[in-house]
Amino acid sequence: MRGPRFVAMFMIGALALAGCGGDDDDGGEALDEAVDAGDSSEDAPDDTGDDGSTGDDDGDDVDLDDIDVFGSEECQDALTAMAEAAAGATSAFTGGDVDLDDSVDQLRAYADAAPGEIRDDLQLIADAYGQWVEAYQESGLADIEAGEIPSEDDLAALEDLSESFDDEEFQAASERVNEWFTTECGVEE
Repeated sequence: MRGPRFVAMFMIGALALAGCGGDDDDGGEALDEAVDAGDSSEDAPDDTGDDGSTGDDDGDDVDLDDIDVFGSEECQDALTAMAEAAAGATSAFTGGDVDLDDSVDQLRAYADAAPGEIRDDLQLIADAYGQWVEAYQESGLADIEAGEIPSEDDLAALEDLSESFDDEEFQAASERVNEWFTTECGVEE
């Protein structure tokens, strides 16, 4: 089945959107707005007791928010937001309760806010994902209940839907986005 390859390709695009590069006039503010629009966790109470640090009260802990893992706060924020958008893609394969239309909207917003070097490629990826979601919903595959085993016909239909991701233009865009993210944010495959 091609589903796992699609998720991998989608995640490559998602990671690349992290927006670590580009100048201040190149989508940074729009990316922040897109991240904020897709983040519903601010409304939820934090009942985990996690203060974002490691260690205990002896003063030797490290505030995880201060660690510069991906090179910039924009990379970290966008990576978080893209993970939320990617949840929509994976829900198609797991029967999760994520609104696929919302994930398309989020991905398109992130693509529009991406650095100029990869904006066109990300928009191509977002459009392909949007077309896939539309075809997926029209096929009836979205009606399969969580835990229900898809029929052979359902799996064949899903494979047919995923063929658009074999397109050379899509593959090339995905590779360019991945290369940019590796170069600009220091994240390797």
